[in-house]
Amino acid sequence: MNSEKCIWLFTAALTAAVISEAKVVLSDDFSTYSAGKPIGNGNWKPKWVSEISSQQGLFTAHEDGYAVLSGSAERAYHIPYQTGFIIRPGQSVTLSADFRYTYVGGGAIDEYRNSKVFGLQLSTAPNWYNGKRTDLCLSNRGEAMGFVLPSDPWVEGWIPHKTLGIDLNKETTGEWLHFECNVYDRDGELAATMTVSAEGFPAYTTKEFPLGLPVGSVVYPGFTTGWSSAKSCIREYARIAEVHMDNFSVQTDSAALQLVKAPPPKVKPARPQVSTLGLVL
Repeated sequence: MNSEKCIWLFTAALTAAVISEAKVVLSDDFSTYSAGKPIGNGNWKPKWVSEISSQQGLFTAHEDGYAVLSGSAERAYHIPYQTGFIIRPGQSVTLSADFRYTYVGGGAIDEYRNSKVFGLQLSTAPNWYNGKRTDLCLSNRGEAMGFVLPSDPWVEGWIPHKTLGIDLNKETTGEWLHFECNVYDRDGELAATMTVSAEGFPAYTTKEFPLGLPVGSVVYPGFTTGWSSAKSCIREYARIAEVHMDNFSVQTDSAALQLVKAPPPKVKPARPQVSTLGLVL
């Protein structure tokens, strides 16, 4: 956990926990990973394209206790958590995390405005390459950030970069944003709302949106850059040099929420060796 993070984030989270008596069932504050090393092969399974070296090892640990996603990450760079949950009738969960970003500079973008850049994701699979997925992302709207609903291309909200401490004319790292997604049973189908907040800026909550999944579905949370029409990395199409993530958490006040661990990867059986005498070893 980043020790310099604003106290208001901790206070808000603590207050919410006391009021709702929610139980944390999944969490990661990224304080136990080796600084500068890729995060994976454990709680997280980031995208890894074997034939494209630029899309390998982009999700790393920072020495101050948070995760860093490189600006070299392209669209649809998914980072699923390896434990999911099942929401039964009447149950709900709250998925949350903190984000901030470093802007490259060079002024506001003109092309690819409203394209997804970073955020949370909900997927029916623990792998980055398959599953039905819902992106809960912010987009760069030029002078501000906005929230892209699952019914995109519509974009809601207007969070000016300068409100987050970003100077569009030079490389700057902004203040932390807090994402909170509430997922619940709505007449047998999963629905959600999303709230984005920052110090000194009114919290913005989206309208309710469906996830297109029935109650009882396995859902794996995680991070993503989301899909966009831009065929390049987020540094090029959104001028985001890197994204920082911290305080990932899944909470619930529902009794007996079922957790589902991703199955271990299949190991190919070793090929039999043949000795010089023609015997199978």
